[in-house]
Amino acid sequence: MLTSADTWGFTNTFERCELLRRAAADAVAKARRMQSESAQIRLRAAQTRADLRRGSAAPPPPVAVPEAAARPTAPRPAAPRPDTSSPTVDLAALAAFLHARLDEEAASAHLFHEADCSAVRRAPVGPGPVRCGCLAPRRLHQKISTLRDLAHANEAAVREADPDSPGWPFSELAALLDLQALALPYELHELWCEEWRP
Repeated sequence: MLTSADTWGFTNTFERCELLRRAAADAVAKARRMQSESAQIRLRAAQTRADLRRGSAAPPPPVAVPEAAARPTAPRPAAPRPDTSSPTVDLAALAAFLHARLDEEAASAHLFHEADCSAVRRAPVGPGPVRCGCLAPRRLHQKISTLRDLAHANEAAVREADPDSPGWPFSELAALLDLQALALPYELHELWCEEWRP
């Protein structure tokens, strides 16, 4: 039979679980807010860099001035609007970066072998790649070939986008996002540009 002290222990446990659940939910909400804020900051930074490269940086924020000085005598010309027709991603630079990284992977594919491969147990005889029967180098070359084909298809989709087609902006943007996603594994490379992030 349960006494009132035993019931209090269960209630206390349930209350503690509820408090922990609420704290976890608050932590998740805070993490999501921080993630969206960091994404907005990255977007603003990329847009600012693109504006600076084009030479059309946004005007500085207005400075508080006395009311008499705030009334201009002549109308001021409108600030130049940033060019939104050109994408901020340089397709040629992104494609060159991606193909260079795929070339580096293809050049080093012969270094990877399975654990029971004979090339792992013996020393290399000559300067060239070691010939063996394991599948690791061939699989890496197949993977690189597939990634290269995807990159070429997406480049063509972006370059040859037809504004008259029914899915025009979305198909071009999807192809550009695919290219950016293909380049994302190489984001730690020194030549990576932050505006290539999908």
